[in-house]
Amino acid sequence: MQTSRGKRAPLARTIRFFMITVFLSVLLEESGLLSDPWAALAWHYDADLSSWIPIRIVVSPLEISVIIIFAIWWFSRKKLKGRFNYQRVPLDTPVLVFAGAIAFSFLNGMLAGGDNTTIALWEIRGFLMMITIYFLTGILIRDDHSMNQLVWAIFIGATGLAIENIYRRFAFSALVLSDPLAYDHIDSVMLGCAIVLAIALFTFGGTRAQRRFAAFALPVWFFSTLVMERRAAFPVIGIGIVVLAIFIIRLRPRLFWTYAPPIIILSAIYLAIFWNNTGTLGQPARALSSMITPDPRDYASNLYRALEKLDILANVQAHPIFGLGFGQQYIFYTPLPNLSFWPFWHYMSHNADLWVWMKMGAIGFIIFWWLIGRAAYDGSVVVETQRQEWNVVAALMRRLKPRNGSRGNAVARKNDVRMVIRTESARSRRGKMLGLNTPVWQRSAERNSKTALPNASLALLVTSICMIPMQIVYSYVDLGLTSERDMLLFGLMIGLLAHGYSLLGVKPTDGKKRTATRTRKLSDSEILVTEVEDFLRELAPTRTETGKPQRKNPISPALPTRTSNVRPEASPQDESGTCDET
Repeated sequence: MQTSRGKRAPLARTIRFFMITVFLSVLLEESGLLSDPWAALAWHYDADLSSWIPIRIVVSPLEISVIIIFAIWWFSRKKLKGRFNYQRVPLDTPVLVFAGAIAFSFLNGMLAGGDNTTIALWEIRGFLMMITIYFLTGILIRDDHSMNQLVWAIFIGATGLAIENIYRRFAFSALVLSDPLAYDHIDSVMLGCAIVLAIALFTFGGTRAQRRFAAFALPVWFFSTLVMERRAAFPVIGIGIVVLAIFIIRLRPRLFWTYAPPIIILSAIYLAIFWNNTGTLGQPARALSSMITPDPRDYASNLYRALEKLDILANVQAHPIFGLGFGQQYIFYTPLPNLSFWPFWHYMSHNADLWVWMKMGAIGFIIFWWLIGRAAYDGSVVVETQRQEWNVVAALMRRLKPRNGSRGNAVARKNDVRMVIRTESARSRRGKMLGLNTPVWQRSAERNSKTALPNASLALLVTSICMIPMQIVYSYVDLGLTSERDMLLFGLMIGLLAHGYSLLGVKPTDGKKRTATRTRKLSDSEILVTEVEDFLRELAPTRTETGKPQRKNPISPALPTRTSNVRPEASPQDESGTCDET
């Protein structure tokens, strides 16, 4: 036992170091109000060492942490005897092809007379961080325990970030109001991820401690987004909640139709009341109203991005196939307001989505969207395997289709099934039978379902899918794809989606059909599903010698109780065609 623990100790330390790195990347800002001592301290974590020590070292503490994590795993993998080697998945192909496109664009920019290799490296740093974290996630995140640790790293980091932002707003009020860069723009993504993850935990399951902490921290996170007054935060959170709602209606339709209508009505009332409010409480409404009737500050910001978009499209037309390449300045065909205080003014654009097209050309842009689309698709396929109870409903409806014009028999079978579902639903509400779709706050040892997991794996995977459109929306209006802090979180999420099958304990049985089977022991809900299907099989029509369908059991027997995991044998029929009662 001691030997086994000794072999696993390097991996445990590596995973712990990985969680700390994720926690610090969520907590510490790349930029902010330097008059705030905490913001000044946080800046050192993401800045090059050469910017605050006399020695020229062009890596940041964040990058050093990632390098150390990889090195510890690399030199410990022999002791682990291959048990934690990287397992190849289909998403690896677009990730590696995208890495090759980045290398090509870097060389393209340098060979075309790039101004500065250091600037070119700064441009691709975010992508390199994303790719590295993607592979580290596949190596280190293997089970429910590590997924729960990851949730805690994001939650605690986001809470510390939110408390610091709130403190800064009231302790340095005058400086915050006069400085548009008082908060790091990436905070919108970090807090948005935590908010969406909290809602997913309430819906799809998680540990009791996680749900209680999320209930406490959710108002703090949201209030922090209000005091930051960053318009980009609310479209990011909004698109995340919309995508999350799609998965809720897929996996929890009854829950969706219970809570979605009142939430939509309250949101409409809020927008009507706060549409012209520019205070703290009116910031979500301001994010929408500023698109229609912007104030002078918002108008200037919108105008800059509109002019910048014209320049990007003009540069794309000038270099349509391979792009400008990294390290090359893009031409300002349309003059822009002076941002010379920013060293990357002529290299990076606020619209990071189109910036990929401008720098990497049409080929790189297509590969980028291939990677994004494949990650979203693979993650959605994995999450769909958790729709077990609703897959059963679809199977029931297929069984109830009329055969050879036997409409009457189909209607009779449908009525029988409806009676069974109503009976079992009533028993479930009284706590006497297993609930097919029990919300997480009603879970207990006796009332559990596969989609109400006692861990955060499903919730974190759904949040990872939501992070894809959230990242795209944010990158369309701000510098999202060039931030190492942001791309670390994004690489983590697509890494989880790539290995979703193993994280949920399912495996694909057919790569073409992309169906999945469970590798875990059958749960009570699966046993009940099997019993219902067997019951319907008893109701299925059989053909007589004349070829006409005939019902096998005109009277529905009672379902067996859930105290037994073995289905009782069917009762023999008497001569009258009815079943003996058991």
